[in-house]
Amino acid sequence: AAYEAARLRSLADRLILKTAKRLLREHGYDRLTMDGVAKEAGVARTTVYRRYRDRGLVVLGFPANDFGGQEPGGNREIAKFCEVNYGVSFPMFAKSGVSAGNANPLYATLAAKTGERPRWNFHKYLIDRSGEKVLSFGSGVTPGDRKFVGEIERMLSERKP
Repeated sequence: AAYEAARLRSLADRLILKTAKRLLREHGYDRLTMDGVAKEAGVARTTVYRRYRDRGLVVLGFPANDFGGQEPGGNREIAKFCEVNYGVSFPMFAKSGVSAGNANPLYATLAAKTGERPRWNFHKYLIDRSGEKVLSFGSGVTPGDRKFVGEIERMLSERKP
């Protein structure tokens, strides 16, 4: 049973990384990934997404239960809650780990690139169109923060490679 669980986790991890890479490639847009998010953060994420989606921003939501058990529900419950309560229409991934030792491959890669791991929910990574430049913003930085918004606008104004 332990082997099977590990095998399924490995398959899920590869699927998360493959899906994120596909989204980057297909759309060629800048990506804002919200790391370790709890569903109650939906309003702020949705506002940023709606404000910049027509200019090329995509928000990727990754529910996680790594911090204080704030996201104990299943994937369907989380998706329904986010849609009904916050009108979330950006891509939401299945619940996965995002913290050290538990991080899915995408967030392990983002942490390695930036040298910063999520310490609490609402950690944000901003990835440029090339997928090479990654900026990290901790939980204390709100989606409306001037520096954060400035980086989004700067990346969106850059020419496509």
